[in-house]
Amino acid sequence: MSAGDLDAAFSGDGKNVIDLPGVSNESANAALVLADGKTLLAGRAIVAGELDFFVARLLESGALDTTFGGGDGFVTIDFSVTDEAQDLAIDSTNRIIVVGTSSSGSGSNARDFAVARLTSTGALDAGFSTDGKTTVDFGTNDDAMAVALHGSAIYIGGYKDLGTGNQFALAKLLSSGNPDTSYSADGEVFFGLAADTESRCYDIAVDSSGRVVMVGWTKNLVVAGSTRNFSYARVGTNALLDDTFSGDGVAFTDIDGDDEARAVGIDFLGRIVVGGFSEGSGDDFAATRITDAGSLDSTFNGDGRFQVDLGGAEQVDELVVHPDGDVTLSGLTSFGAFQAALVRVSGNSGNLSTTFGDGGDGIQLIDFGGIDDGFTVALDPRDLRAVVAGNDGGGRLAVARVHDLVDRNFNSPTTVGYDDVILLPDGKILARSGSSVSRLNSNGSIDSTFTAITASGMSAKDMKVDSLGRIVLGGQFFNGTVTAAMVQRYLANGAVDTSFSGDGAMTFLYNSNHPAVINAIAIDNSNRIVVAGEDSGGVVTVEDVAVARINTSGALDNSFDGDGIAIFTLSTSYDEGEDVLVQSDGKILLAGYSRLSFFVMRLNEDGSRDQSFAGNGLRDYSFGGIREANGRSITLDSSGRIVVGGHFSNNSVTDLIFRGFLARLTTSGAFDTTFGGGDGIVEL
Repeated sequence: MSAGDLDAAFSGDGKNVIDLPGVSNESANAALVLADGKTLLAGRAIVAGELDFFVARLLESGALDTTFGGGDGFVTIDFSVTDEAQDLAIDSTNRIIVVGTSSSGSGSNARDFAVARLTSTGALDAGFSTDGKTTVDFGTNDDAMAVALHGSAIYIGGYKDLGTGNQFALAKLLSSGNPDTSYSADGEVFFGLAADTESRCYDIAVDSSGRVVMVGWTKNLVVAGSTRNFSYARVGTNALLDDTFSGDGVAFTDIDGDDEARAVGIDFLGRIVVGGFSEGSGDDFAATRITDAGSLDSTFNGDGRFQVDLGGAEQVDELVVHPDGDVTLSGLTSFGAFQAALVRVSGNSGNLSTTFGDGGDGIQLIDFGGIDDGFTVALDPRDLRAVVAGNDGGGRLAVARVHDLVDRNFNSPTTVGYDDVILLPDGKILARSGSSVSRLNSNGSIDSTFTAITASGMSAKDMKVDSLGRIVLGGQFFNGTVTAAMVQRYLANGAVDTSFSGDGAMTFLYNSNHPAVINAIAIDNSNRIVVAGEDSGGVVTVEDVAVARINTSGALDNSFDGDGIAIFTLSTSYDEGEDVLVQSDGKILLAGYSRLSFFVMRLNEDGSRDQSFAGNGLRDYSFGGIREANGRSITLDSSGRIVVGGHFSNNSVTDLIFRGFLARLTTSGAFDTTFGGGDGIVEL
């Protein structure tokens, strides 16, 4: 099995064609996978001769969930003569918000934004606009295409008529369904993106600051030969265009001929990812990534643009952003036959992902056997399986589910929570739970050929494997008088390694009679063990960063700071080493906590501070005020830059609401200004 393969647990073969009972001409325009694995679909269906919204819920097996709606797994919602749902969302209390367009017929003001809210069981919610339904009228023909939630606020995005063209349109509703008149006088915002242009918005997203990103296309109406371009706008919390985005709140990208942006997402670094299609060789999948400042992100495929031809005419309808920054685009292609298409783009490179699709080509096609149309996509929050939905060209819903990198054939023991997991070269897995270590076969079963490790009397904090396959544990041991640092080593089969300190274990203090803590360990190229933690200083309120190196025989390495131990006082109170790694040149990198700052320290191989790093071997950073910050993890990227992850308190040391951060430093110890907002730090 590989990522992109159809999931046979879904309807037997990964695909299902569903004919909703009592209605006809069904098509799904939106999908959402719930926390329990059930899937919500929304779109259109003909009911008694009129087109209405429908919302359906599927079981994880792919069958209709008959506990939803009136017992048949779906509900229809009638606003006027012609209604079509385009998007849906679920709020914090599991109520379903579905949006689209309602039309009373022909005329200059026949179409309005239409919004409904359902309870978790599929009934119209009377707490929303008294009957569960409402419309938003901009005074012209208006088409709603997307919904996004931020707290209790409901944002609906789309476009409105303006003469012979259209403008981006945005409405904000309160949880009651009423317009939010504190956002604008009537809860409505609309604007053209430039003079003499036609613009259409097809999707919206709300960022962590509450700003609404809108995407679609724009075309100049007066310049001959003008083509449509990807278009973006960001609206601030004050309902005005945000001029910190591209200078005036709007931006455009010309990819290749006529270009239409149809979907938007925001990744874990706050970057804006946009999917759509470009004219290219006959309509191709396309995507862009935009920085917070509104410019193309050159780390994405070199110039911020991605384009791929699947061999026919293609159209992107939706995208999802994965937790690691990868992007899956969904839509259709006419290649071979009209069929659903998924394309995975690497968030690191902006190129086709080599971990998805047949042969790792980043592409997966799904044929339902007809002239398929659609498709939207949603991720299962539990394991990132993707559900795609549209129609089979014959008036029935077409739904499929594909695997991701998570292997559902892996049956890990459920009674144990693991603190460390190491993938071994032969595919087996070392798993540490506290001071116990097991080895699993590649399918998740316990490897009976491995002697399970129980580190008696030791509180293990970290585990590593050296180049000979030996397993090293680091942690604490109470010797009856004081807490001491302890390191144990085991052979690859789990047996105690008696060549290490005679009995496989050694203990030491950083400083006489001071409690010693190991938080992390690393192995250098000579299989020497480097540990990092803190020496308490013998006083409850004083801790110093402590580092030690142990040679392969299990003794402190006297070539490291003279006695194998180096202690660093960085402040007058708490200093702690939280993580450690050894560079290929033998230098040692530490991350941790000093008073209210996080720090990165680099040591020479002999244990002295590396003066070529940040001037004195130390780089620290405070988020300001009395907010506590801690560097918890450190690694190197392929260019040797240092990446640190950790957390900081939101307001003060008494308000322990923590937020995460990532920081990137250059090899010389300066903050990398090409990372984040120009200061080398991203707050998460």
